[in-house]
Amino acid sequence: MSFVVWVKAAKPPSRPALESCSCSVGGAKNKGLVQDFLNAQTTTISLNGAAPIDVSDSYSDIEKLPKEIFPEGGFGSNVRHDTGVTLSAGESLQADGTIVVSHAIPDFFDDAHRPVLIQPGQAASFSCRITASA
Repeated sequence: MSFVVWVKAAKPPSRPALESCSCSVGGAKNKGLVQDFLNAQTTTISLNGAAPIDVSDSYSDIEKLPKEIFPEGGFGSNVRHDTGVTLSAGESLQADGTIVVSHAIPDFFDDAHRPVLIQPGQAASFSCRITASA
């Protein structure tokens, strides 16, 4: 399960500030590996250092990923959390996430085609900072 992090932000055309922000994380290989990951994961996100929010049940249905997001192709699922935060020009939002799994999950295959595994208790972390501009 390889992770790709990207940020989506909505800016109404008539307003200089962001209306809402959400961070997304997705993974890909094939449908079976993605489903195995979804069954094993616990995902939390913290906004501006606040207490973590469990978003484990917020993943989307498994879908084919566009090559712009995951050039090797494959399938994935996104977890999205609408922050509910409106940023004015110059304001920022820090989002920090952690993913842990309950059992070993193949992450990728090395040059000898052996699986490299994400192990239980081995947290995968991601961060994104969103700053609104005029």
